[in-house]
Amino acid sequence: MTDVNRTLRLRPPRNPVERRAIGWWAVQAVVVSIPVLAPLVIVGLLVRPARQWLLLAAALIGVVTLFYALVVPWIRYRGLAFADTAVPGLLGQFLESDDDDEVT
Repeated sequence: MTDVNRTLRLRPPRNPVERRAIGWWAVQAVVVSIPVLAPLVIVGLLVRPARQWLLLAAALIGVVTLFYALVVPWIRYRGLAFADTAVPGLLGQFLESDDDDEVT
């Protein structure tokens, strides 16, 4: 018989995330968006009837990418400081068990 009310304890990370990760995450965001933006811009410049919509879509994706590349890496970097308190709470909801769920 197992103890249903035990809590999961995680140790703090041995190696904290370096500040260089912010730049790496930003570069990754821009590189991932290139395969989406390049075809929109190229086809938008070549196809005159669809130019307005394709370039508008490319501009919108470009703005979202710029926001993501400038803001989200900082949020990820700062948010990892709270990972040791957030993860057990998140895992706790999956590890909770009712007596009705026990297999005999």
